[in-house]
Amino acid sequence: MTIEKKVLYDTFRKAAESYDAFPRFAKYRASDICNICITIIKQKLIEQAILQKAPFIVFAFTAGQSPNPIINLSVNFIQWSRSLFEKQLQKIGIEDKDEIFLLKQEVLESIGENFPSILHPLCLWDYSEDKVLETLLKIGWELPGINDSNSTNCTLNSFACYNHLKKYGFHPYAFDVAGLVRSGEMSREEGLEKKLIRNCHSH
Repeated sequence: MTIEKKVLYDTFRKAAESYDAFPRFAKYRASDICNICITIIKQKLIEQAILQKAPFIVFAFTAGQSPNPIINLSVNFIQWSRSLFEKQLQKIGIEDKDEIFLLKQEVLESIGENFPSILHPLCLWDYSEDKVLETLLKIGWELPGINDSNSTNCTLNSFACYNHLKKYGFHPYAFDVAGLVRSGEMSREEGLEKKLIRNCHSH
């Protein structure tokens, strides 16, 4: 599934211009732009999992990003998350009548008894970003050249962090990085560098 670039860019622009579209808990985990983006992805992945009768949806969230490694979905939870996201879209000025971003209501109504579960395997396994990158480089993956200490695949991330800092006064990766430091997967020094120094001087 692809979404027209103009529609997506307009949505990200509205997210950047919005204030308090997401609850406090969500703002501690990601910027408004990231929250919009990942929620669209989640809505459409759940939609596809229902259509394909897939039992699992796997995310590469770390222990700092997700408190639970396994989330068993229910029809009530899926409906609640859909309604919540619909309100958040409306708050930034988007009426998603064509369900471009939202899980299609007719798909939700056809769910039956097969609810997918969301898995975060990196919350269960020993995780080291350095080891992951080292392994990927050995098998031929190349760094994309994005100058962002918190993302290897998003050209909007640095702006999203800057936008979040300007609006709310704290870094959107602070909670995530603090979780990795507390779990011993990252040193305090590396966390401070990642969260503050390297990300801020790139703006």
